[in-house]
Amino acid sequence: MRPCVISGWLLAIVLPVAATAGTTHDAGAVLIASARPAIDAANSDWLPAMRAHDAKRIVKPYGENAVFVLANGGVVQGRAAIEKMYQAGFEKNGRIVSGNLAEDGLTVAGDLIYEWGHARLIVQRGDGKPAISAGKYLTVWQRNGSGEWKIIRNLVFRGPEFPVNNP
Repeated sequence: MRPCVISGWLLAIVLPVAATAGTTHDAGAVLIASARPAIDAANSDWLPAMRAHDAKRIVKPYGENAVFVLANGGVVQGRAAIEKMYQAGFEKNGRIVSGNLAEDGLTVAGDLIYEWGHARLIVQRGDGKPAISAGKYLTVWQRNGSGEWKIIRNLVFRGPEFPVNNP
């Protein structure tokens, strides 16, 4: 009879531990899965919106109080200000010819999702010569009160611009 009591106690201790062993990973996977449509939509629309010089479309996934940290350390606060920043950049930097954006990874910390990756744009400058602008990014996503995933922080780390030999 004693082995049954020990087995019962052992089950009472082991089962809850075993049941929660993967919960942190599972919770992160569930959170990422819930945000995936918003992240994919923002990423797939980024280049078409950049090529169209459509700043309003680019900032659609941003939260109202989002913060954009520029490669030079400057900070732009609020979706409306970020939209103005993009619009001014379009007017100053020329036409976007082509490019790409690639997500390199995602991770979860609490209720936030951190996305990182790299992007590259080929820009037709006013002098007619194309140039490449490339760099890395880190984007922080958070679900708002309506349950929508929004960008709350976006940091860019630009590489050097250089002339294009073969766009």
